Amino acid sequence: MKRLKGSVVSALAIILVLLSGIGAIVIKKGVDSARKDATPSSDSGVLITSNSSSLTTATKETSLSSSSDSSSYGWQIRDGKNVFIGSDGNVVTDGIGENDGKQYLIKDGKPAGEGRQLIDNNIYYLAEDGLITRAVYGDKPMVALTFDDGPSKYTEKILDVFNEYNQKATFFINGEDVDDHKNAIIREYNEGFLIGNHTQNHKVLTKLSKKDINEQLDLTDDIVYDLVGTRTKYLRPPGGSVDEKVKSTVNKPIINWSVDTKDWSHDNAGKTLREVKKSTKDGSIVLMHDRMKSTAEAVKEIVPELIGRGYQLVTIEEISLLRGGTEPGQVYFSFPPAK
Repeated sequence: MKRLKGSVVSALAIILVLLSGIGAIVIKKGVDSARKDATPSSDSGVLITSNSSSLTTATKETSLSSSSDSSSYGWQIRDGKNVFIGSDGNVVTDGIGENDGKQYLIKDGKPAGEGRQLIDNNIYYLAEDGLITRAVYGDKPMVALTFDDGPSKYTEKILDVFNEYNQKATFFINGEDVDDHKNAIIREYNEGFLIGNHTQNHKVLTKLSKKDINEQLDLTDDIVYDLVGTRTKYLRPPGGSVDEKVKSTVNKPIINWSVDTKDWSHDNAGKTLREVKKSTKDGSIVLMHDRMKSTAEAVKEIVPELIGRGYQLVTIEEISLLRGGTEPGQVYFSFPPAK
């Protein structure tokens, strides 16, 4: 019995020794691992320039611990200079740089300039850092959707649809209707839509004297100026009625249309959509009316339908800039691509 107890005690002592050794090993590995995690990697706090083999120690505000992190692209401070690093890791000095799925326009190593830029027959809208917020490409199909007789209680609903798809249109307004819908005009201007002149109270210009023609346009322009600080550049004559007297009097390009949806007469969203689908082609100017509830409903289908066909939806000013321009007193029905 004494021998048995002695054996048990010996066995327990051996087990304790073994456990203590294993514990020491585990503790040592844990300490080694913690030390390893606390040791800076070889490129921590360092940026590698694309045009030099030298290393520049980065500041906390402008660098990341790993140059492979996507956030280390875009605008960066390298060698004391603000440069744009593309997603391929190269410095972009001229052209378009990409970062995190977004595009930036770079010129001479700097943002190309805030606002609208016309470059190589493309129109770019840029934020302060060169971010391209919208682009219109001159070599791609485009359509100008236009709306007459607004603003109305449906106008802002139409704006919402275009904004959802980052597309634009032109609104030819009647000055007499602005007072009840001022916010629609302010939104059109601030959100990059084009405001055109459709006279003060929808008078047929061919029936007016030159003096009255100018008064109809000036009244509307004054209202727009008071709201947004600019006057209209383009005229849509009521009914599309133009003669030599009108052309010689107005100091704006005259914009008619090539696709007439006749939405004002049938007041049917389905018919408006079908006409657009049937008749629209590259360079078309499409006539609709934003005072119609059915048109506001049709726009929900028209915009994605045309985008799906490969069209850019643009303003009259945008399509004219990319397709030959316009002249005051001249009438335009469409802006087809050059043959």
